[in-house]
Amino acid sequence: MFRAKALDSVAGFSSEQNYKPVHRLYNSALKQLIDLARSIEFLTRPLAETYERKLRGEPERLYLWAESFSVSASNEKLDTALKKMPELHATIIGTLVDLENVILCASFRYDVATTGDEESMATIIEGISVYIDCLMDLSPAIECLLLENPG
Repeated sequence: MFRAKALDSVAGFSSEQNYKPVHRLYNSALKQLIDLARSIEFLTRPLAETYERKLRGEPERLYLWAESFSVSASNEKLDTALKKMPELHATIIGTLVDLENVILCASFRYDVATTGDEESMATIIEGISVYIDCLMDLSPAIECLLLENPG
């Protein structure tokens, strides 16, 4: 339900000048992921090491995915190209929205991890990895789209 509302709100802003949904969602997700990784440092030592190890490469993987398409720059190339493939556009936006939701869930749950609910937190961290994997898996389709629509 939250995803549908988020996607509706994204669609509602499409008429705005300079609207870059992929760019905005990516930047928001990356910031929240970095904040989550930093907040885990404050957990007790064994838990912090476990979660830090699991989260270690995720911000870098998300950053590298975005950089390969210049998403993090103030660049409309990807958003412009994606207008020609609405299904791919919706998939990328949906994946970024879902990733952001999982990161938010982890941010709220990391306090629970200090009370012993390690399994729940581990599942959430695994979810973060899965959504980033999904974005990586979409890379060949994005590359083809950008090759067909240079500029």
